[in-house]
Amino acid sequence: MSDDPSVPGSPDQSAPVITDAGSYGRLPPAPTADFSRFESRSSGARSSAVWLAGVGFAVIAALWLAALSASQATEPTVALPVQERGVAVLTSLDELLDLHAEEIATAQPGESGGIELPGFLVPGIELTTTEAASGDLELIRASLLSRTATAIYAEGIEVLQPPNGAPIETTTFSTAGGTRRVMELLSQSNHNRVDGLLQPLAILALLLAGVVLFLGQGFSRFSGLGLAMVGAAISVFLGALLLKFAIAFVGSDGSAVAEEFSQLVDAVAWTPARNAIVLGAGGVALLVPASLLNWFFDHSFVRDAPVIDTPPGTAG
Repeated sequence: MSDDPSVPGSPDQSAPVITDAGSYGRLPPAPTADFSRFESRSSGARSSAVWLAGVGFAVIAALWLAALSASQATEPTVALPVQERGVAVLTSLDELLDLHAEEIATAQPGESGGIELPGFLVPGIELTTTEAASGDLELIRASLLSRTATAIYAEGIEVLQPPNGAPIETTTFSTAGGTRRVMELLSQSNHNRVDGLLQPLAILALLLAGVVLFLGQGFSRFSGLGLAMVGAAISVFLGALLLKFAIAFVGSDGSAVAEEFSQLVDAVAWTPARNAIVLGAGGVALLVPASLLNWFFDHSFVRDAPVIDTPPGTAG
């Protein structure tokens, strides 16, 4: 056996003594192994998987949020009031009522038992004899708008096309044209279509979020998920702003009904913006605490017990 004190196991090397006051003597150095190559390869693959899952989650979450907003905007309680104002713009209903008010009050029921408004471009929409005889133009207007809007929501904008009649011509950059485009979007078929996308998108988003949380490390996994939520919210919010500017660009012809319709559609356009704010707030609520905790633990330190080569009271 070697007498060299620096060699572990040497007879001149005393074993360390550990007390409450500290350690006396030093343990021999532990053998070292170089695992850096394997650790670097594993860490790189894991980081790439987390990054891809985070980006995928942000994209799918944005699509889900857009589908949710579209579903909310096309619900009957939201869509039908917009359809009613659109009908008023496209058919010039107020002018027709002023022109034919007396004629409506004295009109006789047709074969179907109802009374049609002369010049009204929506076939099959009639007044009851009680409504017509009342002479109440507000009641008559509300009845015609409600029935027409319900028909358009269920069957599409083609309801406004009279049989063997000339189509309603509109230009894209006009109140009537913009109104027609919006009415085409706010339909029962579109509502059912986007509703069918909500569940698959939600499941896919949850799976990707699970990958981020499972493969992520420490608190970084939560901050990464929160950052992806904020990114999805920002993209949807910017889309809502573009929609709002598009509605403002189409503008209004200055009529009271057109102004009212424009204001209502503008409010509907903010549906995705409100949803984006909620999702973004949730992402910030996850991102900020996780980032702070991650920073705190990265900068924390461990106090080591002192290593004393010479016991107290021993002359050095």
